[in-house]
Amino acid sequence: MRFGFLILSTAMLFACGESQSPTSSHPVADLVLTNGNVVTLDAQNPTAAAIAVTDGRITAVGSAAEIADYIGDSTEVIDLKEQTAIPGLIEGHGHYTSFGGSLM
Repeated sequence: MRFGFLILSTAMLFACGESQSPTSSHPVADLVLTNGNVVTLDAQNPTAAAIAVTDGRITAVGSAAEIADYIGDSTEVIDLKEQTAIPGLIEGHGHYTSFGGSLM
């Protein structure tokens, strides 16, 4: 689980470029995570197999075949090997158990 969080957090840090693939209408991704269990938090599409990240933003979410179109010569591709990737949260300072207890 830490690995998935690390990967997704790293993906958020990449910068976005407007480089275009000559055969597609979407940008070439800086990072592609593939062959995983991607938790999307979208009620209509709760999981996916791959994500493309461009300039620190998720560009596309879908099957490994759909996201393969976002891979270019400079794209870093990480095979998740069926591990789970979840959205990362950035929080400056918090004590989760105390905060959770205060909500109960």
